[in-house]
Amino acid sequence: MGYSVFLSYKSSAAVEMGMSLSEFKLMAQRLGSAKVFDDFAEHTQKASDSQDLQLAERLNTLRSRVTSAQSKWFEPLARVSKQDAKDFGELTKVDKATDLVGYSLTATAGSAEEAQRQIRLQSDYVMDASLKEILMARHETALARQRAIASSTAVANTNQAYNISMLEKRLTQLKRIALAYPTVNRSEARQVISLDKSGERYMPLPSQMAAVETEMMDIREAISRSERGLLQSQSEGEMLAAHGKLVAEAKSGKDLLTALSADIATRIDLAREEHQKALYLGHANEIAGIKARYVDLPRFIVAPELPLSPTKSPKHITLLFALLGLFAGLAYQFRSQLKLFVAGLVRDEDSGNAMPPKMEKAA
Repeated sequence: MGYSVFLSYKSSAAVEMGMSLSEFKLMAQRLGSAKVFDDFAEHTQKASDSQDLQLAERLNTLRSRVTSAQSKWFEPLARVSKQDAKDFGELTKVDKATDLVGYSLTATAGSAEEAQRQIRLQSDYVMDASLKEILMARHETALARQRAIASSTAVANTNQAYNISMLEKRLTQLKRIALAYPTVNRSEARQVISLDKSGERYMPLPSQMAAVETEMMDIREAISRSERGLLQSQSEGEMLAAHGKLVAEAKSGKDLLTALSADIATRIDLAREEHQKALYLGHANEIAGIKARYVDLPRFIVAPELPLSPTKSPKHITLLFALLGLFAGLAYQFRSQLKLFVAGLVRDEDSGNAMPPKMEKAA
């Protein structure tokens, strides 16, 4: 790859994607998961060109970066920065001052081209992994909602059926009273029996019977609507069960989105009942909204940059100075030892020159 030993290149990019700070924090937590990244890496390697020999190394580098708590590869872009608040004061105090306009990405590598490639890979990871997690969360929410609706609708229908039976008994009693007491059945007559004993003014028997039949008709209509909702909930349960298998097998957010969209489109074409078609169209609209927000709308504010000049790596600088210090220490020690060695040679030579005169004097 032609990496420099002591120099590194830093590339960056900025992506526009409106979100709240809480949404960003949730996204950051998901992206920092080793399981989430491993699924992305597995899918990326399967879908890539087998000739890209550096992809595995690039993925390993990115894995270390995204799973590190100290890494700042993924940062929010605030709509209002601290400097904006300092410069403009009150003008920045708006309802959405805490919202974000997107996020920034940074990466360093031993070459400018590799740093740029890593940024593009990070961008793909953020979009794909976020999309997958959003679709998984949506499926879990929809499944819980469907089960709750199915249960509550069944209970409501049971209660309404009981109300119908009680009203039918009351209507039978009113008809019996009308036959037993013909004079009471006149329009000016009043009710002689009050089942609820509420103390209200008594109504004529014909009015009561009409009111009971009207109430029964309203309840039957409500039951009919509930049964339609129950059938719709059953259809939704079947669809969500099939989607659960797609979610469990998915390694890529884009592939999962495509699979869900295709399944819903097929169900819309095969739907025979209007309530089924309305249900599937509602889910299709949800999927289209997710696609628009997480795939279509995000765009580079600043595209992945190709660094023009290298930056020194702190680790490499530390290593370089350590090596220089070691070499300097060794050189100093060598110089000291050399001085001592030379001084010893000089002393030996002086001693050798002085010895012969002493020997002659002794003789």
